[in-house]
Amino acid sequence: MSDEPDATDADQPAAPTPITEIDAVADQLANGEYELATSAVMDELTTRYKAAETEVDRGLALRAAGEAVDEIAAEAADPKAIGKRVEEAASNVAQQTSTPANQIAEPVKDHGLRDRIDDHREERVSGGIEVPVGVGLDTYLEEYLETVIIQRSTDHADDPRLRWRFSDGARVETSESAHHDYYQFYQKLNAATSKRLVPEVASEQLEEELRDDEAVDGETYGKLSIGPKDRPWHTQNKLWSRAISGLVEERAETVTVTGRRTDAWETLQNRIATGRAVEDLTDAVKHEMVYVDAENSEVWVPSSFVDKAADTVEVTRRAMQAELSERGVTVADHGGGRVSESVIRAGTARRFWRFDLDAEAVPEPSEILEEIEEVNGDMLRAVGPAAGETTGTTEETSKSYGGGPAATDGGEETETSETADSTSTEKDDANGGDDGPDDTDVDGSGGEAE
Repeated sequence: MSDEPDATDADQPAAPTPITEIDAVADQLANGEYELATSAVMDELTTRYKAAETEVDRGLALRAAGEAVDEIAAEAADPKAIGKRVEEAASNVAQQTSTPANQIAEPVKDHGLRDRIDDHREERVSGGIEVPVGVGLDTYLEEYLETVIIQRSTDHADDPRLRWRFSDGARVETSESAHHDYYQFYQKLNAATSKRLVPEVASEQLEEELRDDEAVDGETYGKLSIGPKDRPWHTQNKLWSRAISGLVEERAETVTVTGRRTDAWETLQNRIATGRAVEDLTDAVKHEMVYVDAENSEVWVPSSFVDKAADTVEVTRRAMQAELSERGVTVADHGGGRVSESVIRAGTARRFWRFDLDAEAVPEPSEILEEIEEVNGDMLRAVGPAAGETTGTTEETSKSYGGGPAATDGGEETETSETADSTSTEKDDANGGDDGPDDTDVDGSGGEAE
């Protein structure tokens, strides 16, 4: 067997020296100058990349640089700074080699540096994220909020209230949407807590940790943010609403109370159901009574009845109209025209609210009279029941007959007019009648200012 070396082995080129062993790199590493060492690595990459004759050779040069950079990042206190130096130096390499910069920087970082940066980032934030001074808003909400009591009412036109309860004793009440305004909500909380609450969101410090291909609405930010990853905290409107809505859903307790509008409607229902009504509109106008239009299946209620039911629980007329519209009980809700009508009979004007008797919630008066005749000036006599009913006697009663309020009962004052009998649908301020509901707001969109 010959002792001469294999000619084939002798012809193989020597393996390139690891870049970290090159003097320019090794000297900087020895001095702890990790960013300068990274720049030296990228200089060596330029030399090798320009000398490469094939794509394979250029790939090997990128790999060698990537492994060298990874070794440097392993010793450096801040791997992210090493990554930034790579990106800065890649532009120079790209210019000298006529290569796109991203085809230099990305392959170099792919050989371990990217993972090392991510691991270091997670380790750094695992101990918690804090604002420089005070307590960040996201920290306060996540750590101190115990429960959010959502108070809903039986009103159909409802404006829920939220009562926020915190472990430090702070108590705040808001409307259903106030907490979606980040700074307005901060001001309420700041006024209620003894903590040094600041408007900054601690999680936003993570933006500095994101790579160029990562965003605040992405998986990485959500994973590192305070709280669950599916609702990362950020003052950006969309992200703030997602985070605060998720928090409310997680810690909410719902209670239901009887609403004031419900109270008012039930009072009005009882007055219709237990009172007497007439089938003659002239009688209804003159004596301020409920009128039943059997032909159109409607019941007309004097505006004063509605006002009194609303006033008892301090509900505005517009809010009452909105509630009735949501309940679908007025004629206007069923395509039957306006919510109310102003009617003039024999010089007397009165406004009525029109309800649909076919609506399940609208009661029928307990007694419906055909007409009323005056007796001795001050008394009224009910002349017979409505068709289909029987009676054996003629009944007499006062002018507060049928549940309608007398003059001392807060009733609606009548108006005199020279106009002949008519039914008017003009605006209240135009016809001089009772300032009934805004007839243009038949959908009830106007709400009560509470």
